Amino acid sequence: MNSSDTRVGSYLDDLARMLADLDPADRDEVLAGVREHLDATLSEHPDDPAAVDAALLRLGPPEQVAAQARAELTPEVSSSPPPPARGWLVAALVLLLVTSAPFTLGTAVQRVVELASRDAPESMFGLSPLLPTAPLMVLTWPLWIGGMACAFVARRRAPRTWGLLLAIGPVAFLGSWVFMFWREPDVLSAVVAIVACAALTVLPVVVAQRVWREGRTP
Repeated sequence: MNSSDTRVGSYLDDLARMLADLDPADRDEVLAGVREHLDATLSEHPDDPAAVDAALLRLGPPEQVAAQARAELTPEVSSSPPPPARGWLVAALVLLLVTSAPFTLGTAVQRVVELASRDAPESMFGLSPLLPTAPLMVLTWPLWIGGMACAFVARRRAPRTWGLLLAIGPVAFLGSWVFMFWREPDVLSAVVAIVACAALTVLPVVVAQRVWREGRTP
């Protein structure tokens, strides 16, 4: 064995030692690739130690080759944080549904009561006191804010649909107030309000289902 063969063998032994922690198949593949490259140099310049030195220089020291091989074989770990626990999404769904669907449904029922019984007692604002929807909507605003905060925290759990979840509250709130105070023409306004509020009651449920389907995936 000449000096070139000795240097190549020593280089490969050092590299194998530095790759000892890898899977044997991966280690053998890396060593085979390096050996093939060096063997090609030896076959082209069998009596030229300078050519072998140049080939080893191009490869770099064994520790550099080992680091590069390990980086290529080790799967990249994502730096993005994991999605939040599903509990935040559940809390957002519950709070936003509690502060949206009951009030749109309450407004629809209230207009039905008023339309069915023109002689029902009225409050000072011309509203039926049977269903105090407006005061309840105002009193539950902390729940609405809490639901929006939970939805914001859980946004990475349902990135495509969490914006719809945030829109539930404002849409239900504005719709309920518009159809609660719109009174003229009497019958037409009541019919439109009933149909619209019924739709606004179903809408949050449909949105919540879509958000939950996306958010429950791992």
